[in-house]
Amino acid sequence: MGLCRFFGPTVPFTHGVPFRSVFSIFDKPKVPKQDRPPRTTPRTHPSAGRRRDTARVTARVGIDLTSVSEVADALAEHGEHYLTRVYTAREVADCAGDSGPDAARLAARFAAKEAVRKVLRIGDGGLGWPAVECVRTADGTAEIVLHGAAARLAEQAGLTSFSVSITHEAGLAAAVVVAE
Repeated sequence: MGLCRFFGPTVPFTHGVPFRSVFSIFDKPKVPKQDRPPRTTPRTHPSAGRRRDTARVTARVGIDLTSVSEVADALAEHGEHYLTRVYTAREVADCAGDSGPDAARLAARFAAKEAVRKVLRIGDGGLGWPAVECVRTADGTAEIVLHGAAARLAEQAGLTSFSVSITHEAGLAAAVVVAE
């Protein structure tokens, strides 16, 4: 019967299989470094020292999670003013439902706008919300379109391609943006 430092005596067999405590690693004697065989492989990464002929690709990633209820509350409280301040006319048209704008779809667009702001690294100020547009293409996928200051910031950062994925489920909307 073994002895575990945390739980006391251990059972030697469980259903015919020898029981081994998860803490048995502490019971093994440690081999001093000077008695270990020398390392035969280098500690460097396998690609270290290789010449790379390809240009380095820089990618930036932004992600955001938005509450659908917060967007619904803002829509109920501010109505058309909220829509024109945050969204473009095309975004509002994409999010139109039977009884007006769909808060879940708008929240997904808002999350995409926030994710693009993170990619552009601008923080909380200096860019109007409509400068970043998340629209639906003919095949139903989402696409980022930059206008004005957002387009200039992307150009200055050398970002020419934006990919976006948006979703909404169970009261939350999320977006991930990758820019290269």
